[in-house]
Amino acid sequence: MIITIDANILVALFDDKSFDKGFIKFCKDHTVQQIIIPAPAMCEFLARDSVERFQFLQDKKRIASIIGFDEKAAYITADMAERYFKNKVEIPRQKVKVDLQILGIAIANKSNVILTRDNDFVKYINHLNLKIILKKIADLYIVDDMFEDKK
Repeated sequence: MIITIDANILVALFDDKSFDKGFIKFCKDHTVQQIIIPAPAMCEFLARDSVERFQFLQDKKRIASIIGFDEKAAYITADMAERYFKNKVEIPRQKVKVDLQILGIAIANKSNVILTRDNDFVKYINHLNLKIILKKIADLYIVDDMFEDKK
């Protein structure tokens, strides 16, 4: 399985050790062969200009591939944007938003799963009838019930 992660997932991994553990467990349980960080997602994550975020990303590069928005992804994304906005009354000036670019990168690189907390992906995937699975942060948390009373 190939999984693509969004900028908000990088933030969650950076901020939340519990989520980081859940993500590692998810990857092991689902035999994830590759983790893709799209360059636009990396850019959003680094926009805070924090040395800690830069170092965090450098460390993650040992287990993840940073993938750019190449020609193949551009063609796929342009096609998706054309189909998504077809017959819509209001079309934004910038039809190809970063989320759609991330989706294009994921599909161009044969990703099976997009991990995000952004609801726009749901709209794109459902409207375009795409064969990619959407996972949310809640899907990856580990519930530690070791101290719960078992009756």
